[in-house]
Amino acid sequence: MEELEALFPAEALDYAVQISAENQWQFMLDLGYLAKENFSREEDRVKALHDFRKEYHEAGFKLHHIGLPFGLNHQLSEGEAHFLRKLAGIEGQFNFEKLPETGRTSLFSRIAKMRLDLLGFGSGANDLPFSFADIKALDDAGNWFSKKKFSTRIEVLNAMGDTGDFVQRAWEELYRQDIVYFKLIPTVQPIDELEQGKHFSRALWKSIGEDSKTWKAYKKAVLDRNDGDPDTKFLQSQIARPDNSRMIRFIQLMLQSCGAYTEEIDEDLGPVTYDALIDAVYLLDKADDDDDDPDLREYIAYLGQGYWAFNQAFFFEAAARLNKPETDADLFKLKAGVVSSEPEDEEMSFYKRFSEEFGKLQQKDKEKADKVQAGILNVAKKLAGKEEVHFMGFADSFRSSRFFKGLKRFFRLVGRFFKRIFNKLAEFIGEMKDRNVLNFVQLIFRKAGDALRVLGEGLRFLFSDRKIYTKDSETKAPLVITDFTMTFDAVTTVQAGLSPEVLSEHMKHCLRSSRSLETVLVFIGKVIHFLLLLAGPAGWFKLALEIIRIFRDIKKGVDPVRTVK
Repeated sequence: MEELEALFPAEALDYAVQISAENQWQFMLDLGYLAKENFSREEDRVKALHDFRKEYHEAGFKLHHIGLPFGLNHQLSEGEAHFLRKLAGIEGQFNFEKLPETGRTSLFSRIAKMRLDLLGFGSGANDLPFSFADIKALDDAGNWFSKKKFSTRIEVLNAMGDTGDFVQRAWEELYRQDIVYFKLIPTVQPIDELEQGKHFSRALWKSIGEDSKTWKAYKKAVLDRNDGDPDTKFLQSQIARPDNSRMIRFIQLMLQSCGAYTEEIDEDLGPVTYDALIDAVYLLDKADDDDDDPDLREYIAYLGQGYWAFNQAFFFEAAARLNKPETDADLFKLKAGVVSSEPEDEEMSFYKRFSEEFGKLQQKDKEKADKVQAGILNVAKKLAGKEEVHFMGFADSFRSSRFFKGLKRFFRLVGRFFKRIFNKLAEFIGEMKDRNVLNFVQLIFRKAGDALRVLGEGLRFLFSDRKIYTKDSETKAPLVITDFTMTFDAVTTVQAGLSPEVLSEHMKHCLRSSRSLETVLVFIGKVIHFLLLLAGPAGWFKLALEIIRIFRDIKKGVDPVRTVK
């Protein structure tokens, strides 16, 4: 067992995998031992099994490692099926120690080529020798991550083996602000129910943000068209993008793991994938018991002339809501009426892992804050008679938090604001759309109250010396001092003999003071954005007229905020 344990995680060897006979042969097809046209022929299956056994012997695996009973010459044993499941599965249970040899077909070359092909980087010819073209595809897969590049090709191969984690990382880094476009005439869902409207646009705007390039391109190509027809050249160029095709593969993988899609993983969002996608959205709708239930029109939109858009960011966010930490592992399936309270099917593990990992992102700020607080309390316990201790704290928590991102966005928008204002004054002032005015007024009425409640504390903290003190109630001497820089690195000074309770209260004060700025900065950033859109006397005059109308409606008892269509 030592050889297997060196390649597989220990926990992956603790349970027996039961798979159907057809699934066993499907793995043989995936690895290139069988061809599609000969999939059911007995003589071809016998040859495929012979080649498989020959190659795993050459790879150094012995019968007593795998568990092959005598007398099973023409069928897979339970041990071989278990072994094959680990090799060709998408759970990352097989780890490479070195790259396959070029110019040679082996068990390892088949696994590597299968992983490349599954995610859209390979050629699909898994029975051919491993080549320099495959190494180039491996490099492309590694370089595909713009933010997190792998240091070795082995890391890429092993990361691609855990398809769930690989897809989640790809979505987290590349596709959070992306739209999947496709062309299709559906056979089930009536098109008129999904014509592009405010539901899809509002959900898309919420998911990817108004400042993203994706939103601006979508708005220009679809929403701002005077004739009502989309920009087909733009849509065709988007469909032709390799990333768009690759995202379709990822969607199919997720749908397959949920049991909604059973066909081949390819780059075509055709009728079968479309029906599976609609089925999955309805499944979310049935399982999500929040007040804001998913609506099919928020996920998918018919743009016209056979073109469609899918808000995959909104889809993954909705899926993640169903996998909260306090929720039972089977709650999603039980609510949806998919299964009874039987033990969880292993085939659901990819979807579960994908959703749970993404759900952890939503708790990122809270976990980091708790970690910092635990570190502070740990320092307090280790104060062994020293007069004071200096240590770094808060930096990681705030540098990656939404607050710090909002702070950077705030200062960036301030610079853009003044630059655009001076430029606009020298230019011809064009006519401004009523939509921007109405959106701005809605923002003021809905968000200003929250911002004003914390405005005083937040701004005093930002423009002060940014030091937070916790003093002794009797001597008034500072017991704990946290000194923040403008980038929210912080040094905390703790006096000896301080109780953990006092430190805990100090920590809460620090977090409360810093987070009070988040609401203010987000509000100010949005105000500046709208002022940029309304820059110039013409836009401001329209804004003044709209505010006058608001007060007139309030006086008459009418709802002052109109719905923007």
